[in-house]
Amino acid sequence: MFDLIVVGAGPAGSSAARLAGKLGLETLLLEQEQFPRYKACGGAVTEQALSYLDFGLPPDLREATIFAMRVHYEGRSIEACGENPLAVMVSRSAFDALLLEKARESGITARMGERVRGLEEKDGSVEVFTDQGTYEAAFVIVAEGAQGTLKHGIRRRDRKDEYGVCLVAEIENEDTSQEYPQDAIDIHFGIGGMGYGWVFPHGEYCSVGIGGLASSLHRPREIMAGFLRDRGFDPNHGMT
Repeated sequence: MFDLIVVGAGPAGSSAARLAGKLGLETLLLEQEQFPRYKACGGAVTEQALSYLDFGLPPDLREATIFAMRVHYEGRSIEACGENPLAVMVSRSAFDALLLEKARESGITARMGERVRGLEEKDGSVEVFTDQGTYEAAFVIVAEGAQGTLKHGIRRRDRKDEYGVCLVAEIENEDTSQEYPQDAIDIHFGIGGMGYGWVFPHGEYCSVGIGGLASSLHRPREIMAGFLRDRGFDPNHGMT
């Protein structure tokens, strides 16, 4: 019998489990993947977000430090640059693994590679069913991410105007016909209607992607190919 079970060891789940452990709660963290694992993401973490961590970000996780932002819309651009960093660029596989490590340091139990199949509320507790066993806790936090299905038993399904769709490609620096500085990020608004696109430097490669509401970002792969082509990248590059 646990005080708390957290489903999902991404940034939200690991952070919640770490805080619970520091508060002295008997906590179980369940994750279907083995870390480190690949996670599609632009990888920009703002300085404000970093300020919420109660530990420093190791230097080897900082793939680039961002001081400037270039914003583009309908052929117009503005650029802002400051003396203080705006963000740092990280690999989500390494960053998420660090957050999991910090959660474990708080004394929680973490079981990796164990998929949660369902939940059942009982009188004063919740049973959690996995592909390896059954657990019970006073409370459960569902932090399984956008692709998870457990939340459908707790709340209604999202409408298409309530969730986003993103595609991202990681492209080596030599595979572009344009120069992108290593201390600046590019944001392009108006992609696919109300969507946006980005080019984020990560040292040896760039994260290039698009995102928008599912209700308005139609044919995202076609839009992504056009965005890559317009930025000087190969439009046939693999994307996730």
